[in-house]
This record gives sequence, structure tokens and C-alpha cells, in this order.
Amino acid sequence: MNLTNLKTAIHTAFASDTLRRRALFILGPSGVGKSQAVAQVAAELGVPMIDMRLAQYDPTDVRGVPEVRDGRTVWAVPATYPDAATQPRGILFLDEITSAPRDVQAVAYQIVLDRMIGEYSLPDGWLIVAAGNRASDKGVTHTMAAPLVARMTQVEVTVDAEQWRDHALDIGVRPEVVAFIKHRPDLLHSFDSKTTGPFPNPRSWVAVSDLLAANLPPAVRNEMIQGCVGAEAGMMFESLMRYFDAMPTFDTIVSDPDNARLPENTSVAYGVATLIIARAKREHADAIWTYIQRLSREVQAFVMPQLAKRIDKFDRTVAYGEWQANNIDLAK
Repeated sequence: MNLTNLKTAIHTAFASDTLRRRALFILGPSGVGKSQAVAQVAAELGVPMIDMRLAQYDPTDVRGVPEVRDGRTVWAVPATYPDAATQPRGILFLDEITSAPRDVQAVAYQIVLDRMIGEYSLPDGWLIVAAGNRASDKGVTHTMAAPLVARMTQVEVTVDAEQWRDHALDIGVRPEVVAFIKHRPDLLHSFDSKTTGPFPNPRSWVAVSDLLAANLPPAVRNEMIQGCVGAEAGMMFESLMRYFDAMPTFDTIVSDPDNARLPENTSVAYGVATLIIARAKREHADAIWTYIQRLSREVQAFVMPQLAKRIDKFDRTVAYGEWQANNIDLAK
């Protein structure tokens, strides 16, 4: 399941009174965006998300502590849990559940299975989502008890380069990074169980984007990029940076589309395309169409549908109509 479908699954579970009572368990490699997807759904729904990183918890952090009231022992649950009166709806996110010690997992069983901890009951409007890594991901993992797994709906997240590029455009990842992944989709997530250092993954490519925004000296930038995605992927990315540095600016493209510099290779062409997608508005339609007609049909097929998707009524512009008419096979 890719991240787009994962978010749809979370939305669907949250909206259903029946499905919301069954916890959703997201399994997948590190760095692919599991936690971010849950947070994005909570933001889209306009509800709070309580993030409990179980690998960092002790049993009492989940269960609470006993206290005596009127001669009886009761459990004082942590203030982490939502109060029905003030937070009737939300998502309780049990992250790193496969990395949590077995005694912490055991305490978490009750909230997952019964939606209760001691005398406390989770409000009906809350969905429980858990997430963890697979044993093959070489992180710290503990086998989860079969009764717990059986009471959750388990989905496994896969890495989809095309879907990630759409997501990256949504969150403002730099054009150079999006273009590189378009050129080398195999390096979006490349994990070798024998390595102990950094490796390419969606989270680390976002970190590379942040580094580019810092305008570091090339030598420093190169070392830090390798520190995010590993030496091999980092050197490959850096080898293209000299071409990316020569990309035309967006202002040049829209002010002089007939003469703005053309990219020197396909990877940089996608960098320019991503720049256009990130910056364009409806009033730029004619200038953009003038410029991208000078690029390959493959790049046009990447740019125009993205602009139609992201810019209100762009698909009604003369420029988009001309592109459709001239590229019927690509516009399907």
C-alpha cells in the first residue's frame, strides 16, 4: 500500500463508527513516511493526534500508577490520554510499537484490544493507529504477540516513487531532489541490511532538500548530503548539481519563455519542470506553454497534468487546451 492509499484507509477507518473501534497497524521500513501520513490525516480531519513513541516508554507511562481512593486501589492513568469532554475525537498514535520492550507492549494490549486502561475508556470518537518496522529492516524490533496482531488491521507500506514525487511537490521539496528521484527512482529507498551507515529513504531525501535551502559551500554540502543518504547516492546526486546550478530561474522562464535557457540533460529538464510546477499560477499559463513546447514531450506530459491538478481552472486555459489538442495520446 502506498502512502496515498494509506491515508485513504485511515480516513475511511476514522469515518466509520465500526471500523474506528479496530486499531490500524502500519508496518513498513524506516523513513518511508508512516508517521507523517498519520499526522497529515489528523491535520486534514482537524482533530488532535496524540503521539506515543512506545520505544521510549516505561510500562507506567502507558498504564499509569496505582493510588488508594476510599480504601480501594485504582489506577491513575497518564494525562497523555484524551478527555472525552475536551477531546471527543482524534487519533491515538502508538508509534514504534515493534521496537517497544515486551513489558511495554503487554501493557499496550489493553488499550488496543479493549480501548481501556484500568478504569479509563478511550472516547468512541478516537481511532488507534499503531506503526512499526519489520524485522528485515534491521532496526530494534520485538515479535508482537499473536493475539494483539489478530485484533488489528495490518497494512504494509510500500515505496512508490511516482506517488512520492507528488507528495514531495505538495510539501515543497526542492526541484533538484524531485528531479533526481525522477531520474533514479531506485534510489528513493535503497536499504542494504549489511550497511550500518545512512541510506537513501524518503525522509533522508527531504533532509537533503533542507540542506540545499541552506546554501552551503559545495564541499560541505557534499559531505552532509552523503551523511543523509549514504556515499553512493550522495555522490550521484552531487554529480548532477553542477547542471542544476545552471537551471534557468522561474522569473526568467515566465518573462522570456522564447529565450530562457534550456536544460542540458533529461534530469535537469525534470528539475526545471518541478520548478515550474512549484511556482506557477494560472496567469503564467501562456508563458509556461511557450517554454515547455521547447522541451521533450515526456517532460510536457509530466508538467501539464500536474499544473491542471494543482492550479484552479488551469485545465480551462488556452495553453492547456492547445497541449491536449497537440498531445492527445499523452493527455489521456
